[in-house]
Amino acid sequence: MAIPYTRFEVELEFVQCLANPFYLNFLAHSKTLEDERFKNYIIYLQYFRKPEYTKLLTYPVHSLAALTLLQQPGFRAEIMNQGLAMGMLGEVVAEGKKEGERERGAEKAGEGEGSGSCGEGGVGGN
Repeated sequence: MAIPYTRFEVELEFVQCLANPFYLNFLAHSKTLEDERFKNYIIYLQYFRKPEYTKLLTYPVHSLAALTLLQQPGFRAEIMNQGLAMGMLGEVVAEGKKEGERERGAEKAGEGEGSGSCGEGGVGGN
């Protein structure tokens, strides 16, 4: 028998999904973004801005930006446009490439210093 997920685990997974612009586009097309219950849920999820919760997000910058944008009626209408989702995805990919380059540079700088693979900026250190 599978152990059910906690409410927090479901909320964490959902907030992380918001980093995906095509998921936002899907929510717009399904009319979810205009539901008052959804708008209230987005307000409730603002607790993920607290550092103790932000550190649990895989893509905190993009997840938290989505929480902000989803509160704006203009964005909720514009994300129906797949071109906007494509543009946002391009930004996510570009940021990921920059992060990868920074990590590779830090690894090269730390070679020979006896540092482990999970230094002080280890897991969840975005």
